Amino acid sequence: MKKKVFLVMALVLLITSVIACSSKESRATTVHKSKDGKVGFLADGYTEIEHKAFDIRCKSDEGVIGLMLYNMKDFRDGYTKMDVLDFQVNDLMSKRENPVLKSDLKKIEHNGKVIYQKIYLAEKGNNKFMYIFNLVDFGEEKDEVAYVIITSRVSYGERHMDDFNEIVKTTELFN
Repeated sequence: MKKKVFLVMALVLLITSVIACSSKESRATTVHKSKDGKVGFLADGYTEIEHKAFDIRCKSDEGVIGLMLYNMKDFRDGYTKMDVLDFQVNDLMSKRENPVLKSDLKKIEHNGKVIYQKIYLAEKGNNKFMYIFNLVDFGEEKDEVAYVIITSRVSYGERHMDDFNEIVKTTELFN
């Protein structure tokens, strides 16, 4: 009987610890995974939409998230993880009007990952948008990196930057 009580108490303690630890991380519960199941992130309030260029693309009333998973073995020798981010920034900003660097390269370390982030403001049509470019480096032992782009209206992006960063931090490989 004492053994059962001890096991029940240990289980309750374990569950409580898991809940407490997870509450310090993202509170989102909706998993968005690539079709091949290799990569995903957590983001509530977003609906997945089809897009040929992205492994995952989601939208809400206030923004769009796109993710592309790259394997560094697929690039020529000397092409770096940062080259992936720079290419994506240069490519998209060349298609926008009046791009302005809002935040130069920022390094965010989280749970064994390193996230490199640049933020730009640019115009498309009559609207001004915030473009949050992220490269998620899963570590030296992994060949994959995830490029995550978040686009929103500037006013919304400024108010919700912490939320956007939490989404990016949840990006994980599932293999």
